[in-house]
Amino acid sequence: MHNGSFGATTRYVLNKEQAKLLDSTMGGLSAETLTAEFMVSKDLRPELKNPVWHITLSLPHDESLTDEQFIEMGRKYMAGMIIGQNDPQVLQTQEYEQQRDEFIAETLPEYQFFQARHSDREHEHLHIVASRINLETGKPVKLWRDAFRSQHVIRGLEREYGLTQVQNSWDVGRKALSKGQLERGQLTGSQAVRSQLQEKIEQAAIGQPEMPELFERLMREGIQIRHQWTRTGKSKGISYELNGVAFAGSQLGQRYSFPGLQGYLGVDYQADRDDEKLRSLMQNGISQGQSEAIDWAAEQAIKQDIANTQQLEQQQDKAQIQRRKSGVERER
Repeated sequence: MHNGSFGATTRYVLNKEQAKLLDSTMGGLSAETLTAEFMVSKDLRPELKNPVWHITLSLPHDESLTDEQFIEMGRKYMAGMIIGQNDPQVLQTQEYEQQRDEFIAETLPEYQFFQARHSDREHEHLHIVASRINLETGKPVKLWRDAFRSQHVIRGLEREYGLTQVQNSWDVGRKALSKGQLERGQLTGSQAVRSQLQEKIEQAAIGQPEMPELFERLMREGIQIRHQWTRTGKSKGISYELNGVAFAGSQLGQRYSFPGLQGYLGVDYQADRDDEKLRSLMQNGISQGQSEAIDWAAEQAIKQDIANTQQLEQQQDKAQIQRRKSGVERER
């Protein structure tokens, strides 16, 4: 939750009965002194509308953590949210945990925050009140896809601390295979078409493309798309067909309906910009010939190869500079 009042948020968290201040990057111990300290970062960006960052991490009623575990978990949560603000996919890499731990030690102190434990309900929960503004750079933590980032970070912490695993909202919106589909899949050795469509749509939506680009990616995968508009020009619905089997988007799950593509998967749709191109795609499809743009999956591989090459060149340049410095020092 984000808001504009450090005072109201801090008082709410610390003045609750049985509230216990566990951890802080600031010197204050009361709501009044902490609020005054938060003004230091707020004054760096007075135009920022919602500088307050208030998070609540709750445990199931039959699970518990020590104060030390809560402190550690809260810091890991904050680090993950900040690290993933530009690219949430970072949270799923093998290097993430090491990057997170280094961030906690080196960069997290640049943010003002405190953590308080509440025991006023049946379940234990932790409140984190923080300023989104970095004291060194003045840059605020981005709000872009923060709910998506938060769920990824929390699922990882649940695994790390042996807590009950909760479903992500996007998994709730995804329909599972029926018993019959599972049995048929086992007999044929292939996934049901529904599952294939779900996976292909998920992959095509990586990077939050514009809606026409998503359609083109799916068409290159052999998926036929039908999208309709009402008489007033409003989007009406979407269906997908693969290998002669068709499903309405809602039959695959809420996240694959036309609104779900935007709300769950982050696909960028603007009617004024996209509808003409979408209608053209519905009428003509896209060319499958050699003149067509490179397959999307190949594009991703090429981009990664370029990135790897650039990284290697940078490393080589740094090594060369270091060798030159060493040579100068030896001459002296």
